[in-house]
Amino acid sequence: RKITKIYLALLSGVVKENKFTVNQPIGLIPYEACHLTGSLWAASEKGKPSVSHFEILKVSSSSDSSLAKVTIETGRPHQIRIHAAFAGYPLKGDPLYGIGGIPKLSIAQNDVYILDGFGNPIIDPLPGDTGYHLHSWQVIFEHPSHKGQVKVVCPPPPI
Repeated sequence: RKITKIYLALLSGVVKENKFTVNQPIGLIPYEACHLTGSLWAASEKGKPSVSHFEILKVSSSSDSSLAKVTIETGRPHQIRIHAAFAGYPLKGDPLYGIGGIPKLSIAQNDVYILDGFGNPIIDPLPGDTGYHLHSWQVIFEHPSHKGQVKVVCPPPPI
């Protein structure tokens, strides 16, 4: 069974390439802020193979952002967030993943912190924290009975 998943992602920064692929393993790394597990999914050479394809649809130098269509070959936790950040273009508003596909510094690390959308410091950001711009746009698969292609499209919300 093959399912194609296509997302729309608002990336930080003006991307110069029209298309690029990130082929970076994703695995668990130590992260004390996750009190239950003590770990977090991130870019890691010891992780599982992970591939994401980015196609830039629109660039805005005034908002320092790029809109990308992202197709994933694998489905690792937080894959698009991690791969976008690994490529140097973290998702706009992502409180957790920074450039390199690893967690941003928190107040517990060198007194550096980031702000949420309301200007409040985020102390020890977690994977479930929201604010990033990522939308599941299309899912395409073969119907199990009649074998025809099924395409489910969810229009993005206004930004």
